[in-house]
Amino acid sequence: MQPGRSYRSTDARSNASALPPKVPVSLAKRLLFPQLPNGSEIPSLLATDEHELNTELYDFLALALRGYVLPWWSKITKYDKEFLPEITRIIALVLRSVEARVALADLPTLFFKEVPAIVTQHYTDYRNAAAKVGTSYAMGGESTLPHIFHQMQPHMAVSPDGQWKETYLRQAVDHVLKSCLPSQDWNAETERTIVREIIAKVVLGAVFSKLKQPWFIQKMMLDLLGPPASASPKLSVPVARHSSDKPISFRYVAILFLSAIQAISSFCLAAIAFSQRTLHIVRTINASMPLINDPHRADLAQPVVDMIATILSMPIRSAASSLLSLTQLCVGFSRPFLDRALLYFLYNNALCTPRLTHIAALSKKTLFPNGYPGPPPIDPTPEEQIILRERLETRLLTMLPRLPASVILGPDSAAQRRTISDILDPLSSPECNVHLLILLFDAILLCIFPELGVLSGAPNYTEEDPEDPL
Repeated sequence: MQPGRSYRSTDARSNASALPPKVPVSLAKRLLFPQLPNGSEIPSLLATDEHELNTELYDFLALALRGYVLPWWSKITKYDKEFLPEITRIIALVLRSVEARVALADLPTLFFKEVPAIVTQHYTDYRNAAAKVGTSYAMGGESTLPHIFHQMQPHMAVSPDGQWKETYLRQAVDHVLKSCLPSQDWNAETERTIVREIIAKVVLGAVFSKLKQPWFIQKMMLDLLGPPASASPKLSVPVARHSSDKPISFRYVAILFLSAIQAISSFCLAAIAFSQRTLHIVRTINASMPLINDPHRADLAQPVVDMIATILSMPIRSAASSLLSLTQLCVGFSRPFLDRALLYFLYNNALCTPRLTHIAALSKKTLFPNGYPGPPPIDPTPEEQIILRERLETRLLTMLPRLPASVILGPDSAAQRRTISDILDPLSSPECNVHLLILLFDAILLCIFPELGVLSGAPNYTEEDPEDPL
């Protein structure tokens, strides 16, 4: 009996070692594709088969459905395994349709003309509204800054107290779904309504609630700027202590001469590296981007320059105004190359696949920090918000060297701090920021879906709020 037991245990161990190791199954595959066999790849969510981007988008979609649909759907039935895959199929149809429309959309006009014009108008209207607070233009000083700003930028999606209307977002998403889905999927009201609520509330609602907060914008700016660069250690030249009747030593003169040679050589090497890199970039842009014959895509740099000038309040300072005039003159002379350079930057850096994958991963971590919907954003205390703004102002002041800062921001430190404060003030009101977000949302939506414009015969906005199943 003993040899038989030993043989059977050895055979069991050998069979166990022959089994292939279990491959962990992702949440997207378990939840959205339960019928797929083990080891098979999930279908691509986009027309372009980018594995990392598709993985991040599927993870985001699976977390959204598990957090906002599965809790109440499991109370209705625990055995239905086809509802979530059907919603995924509809979302995939919408994303592929949007992807095809984005490929045909006039993105350069959106990013380099319309968005700078919206930001420029926001800064102008905010400063005009702030100047009217407490005057007779503000009903004898009774109107607040958000109310005055709303009178300058009235919008049907924003209430006078600076709150966006979810009805507007829902109807906008409804029009998008109607343009993207086939008739049989559009008529499936349950799935269409759930998809609409996921986009309108989970995505747009969460994004708007965060981006309207001044402290969140300031935190994003600090994260984008990064920590200040550590000052490079300067070469210390020992100063010889000598009396007026004692001649300067030869050692001191040699050290001073060698230090000057080192500084000049370092500057020459940096200038050569900069010129070589500039020539490489110019050749790459000229080789990859053809000449632009479309008048709508010409003169892309001028709105960006006007936006920067408005943000920095350059026209009100003589030195900055002279620099602005010189910059506009240079932009006019180099307009053909700048147009191609901006197009190259847009399609090869801003909208490249790694950048979109990073945005999808960051959105997933922000909205679902622990795998489930995170709590609503908690505003820092007033003291923390003041400290955050002071950190950002200090970081912005240290970005420019002393001479350019004296020309662009102001002649002295006090004037430069006032300029930095003027830059951040138009983004310091949540109610005014809602207007900016809604206008940017409209610009993006009309760029991808131009048929939704008022002049194209699109349905008008109504105050009737669709039923909210979530």
